Amino acid sequence: MSNRQRKFGFVMLLLVVAAGASVGVLAFHAGPHGAAQEQASGEAAEQAKPAAPSEVAVTVEPVTPRAVQRRVQIVGTLYGHDEVAISTKVGGRVVRVAHDIGDVVHPGDVLLEIDDTDFRLAVTEAERSLELDLSKLGLQTPPQANFDIHQLPSVVRAQLLEKNAQSRLARMQALNAQNSVSRDNLDQVETEYRVAQANTRQALLDAEQTLAAIRHKQALLETAQQRLRDTRLVVPQPSTLPAQPGGVALASASSVASTSASGSAAPSDASLSVSYTVAERMVTEGEMVNLTPPSPVFRLVMDQPLKFKATSPERFIGDLKIGQRTELRIEAYPGEVFYGVVARINPTIDRANRTFQIEVHVPNEDLRLRPGSFAKAAVLTREDPAAPTVPEEALVRFAGVVKVFVIREGRAKEIPVQLGVRLQTTEDGQVRHWVEVLGDLHSGESVVTTGHSQLSADTPVRIRQ
Repeated sequence: MSNRQRKFGFVMLLLVVAAGASVGVLAFHAGPHGAAQEQASGEAAEQAKPAAPSEVAVTVEPVTPRAVQRRVQIVGTLYGHDEVAISTKVGGRVVRVAHDIGDVVHPGDVLLEIDDTDFRLAVTEAERSLELDLSKLGLQTPPQANFDIHQLPSVVRAQLLEKNAQSRLARMQALNAQNSVSRDNLDQVETEYRVAQANTRQALLDAEQTLAAIRHKQALLETAQQRLRDTRLVVPQPSTLPAQPGGVALASASSVASTSASGSAAPSDASLSVSYTVAERMVTEGEMVNLTPPSPVFRLVMDQPLKFKATSPERFIGDLKIGQRTELRIEAYPGEVFYGVVARINPTIDRANRTFQIEVHVPNEDLRLRPGSFAKAAVLTREDPAAPTVPEEALVRFAGVVKVFVIREGRAKEIPVQLGVRLQTTEDGQVRHWVEVLGDLHSGESVVTTGHSQLSADTPVRIRQ
């Protein structure tokens, strides 16, 4: 037998075996065993069908209206009420530095002193030059503005000579009327009178010129004295004193301390109410201070009160108003709240980022707050008397969505909500936390507080006390 015939016979044998196996399987299913298996499969499918849902026991709380304080949250930086970089008005060698970084100084306090030798000599020179001009008029002190120059000896002498010449002329004219004097004598007397008048006018001009020179020398002396005073650099007195939150000034600007002849201002109670803190010192003793170019030697910060500057989104421009109370929190004092008052609101909106700037004045009597600190603030805008709130345990969070279950017609309904202000109350000695919710909720509706894990949409519920 050839190989081809053997392969054909083997394939036919396999086909016969496969056909027999199929007939056996069909017979098995058609028999009593197959019927039993089919019945068992039907029963299992019947058991796999979902049973009718049963009621879920839950506890509920009503949606309660509560008074809620509306806030606008902002972040910003604390600044000094005023900041000034002080430079000297005269140049020279520094002989004393009176204060350093961190010192609290008041208007009139001396910050540094410059060698005043040359300035004292300049004052002496100006005094001697003034005395020289005063001596020309026979005066000891500079005359007042209403000084009568006709009282000066030179002017009085010229006036007397003029009066004498006038008398002689009158006599000569009387004699000339009687033809008792010659024409030459009369002309001579008239000329002497006119010369006397000219001398009087010249005496007045000389006196006025000397007075002008005295006033000029007096101004030079005052300039030299001022430059001598400027060798002592003092803390400036602000023309506009800071106001406490609420608009009350710390002190009247008219009560500025008077400056003494030495240049230091005696601090009054009003000036002591204003203080600066030395933020930076840029000079040391023995160093030369030049005026070209001018450079600051001290930087002072008025840190009582402070200014809190921040920006707010455009949508809050209708809520923020001057005079609103503000709560500030500083990272350096965790858990502590500082208070201020909105003092200024920028009337324009920044077109680049659609924000506007506000300024809050913050009292800082104990100087705990520091300029430059970062702060988070909440401006108290208005109070909503009936905001819907639910217990915090009624909230269900899943996949970034916050919802509550409301009982309507005996079934649980899912209501997506947005969270607002959080509140804390004390009831029967227990602290309760409530959350304002915004959504399809009505006052008095029951929200589920326990049993959330067994709830889904339209699940029948049974309220458990």
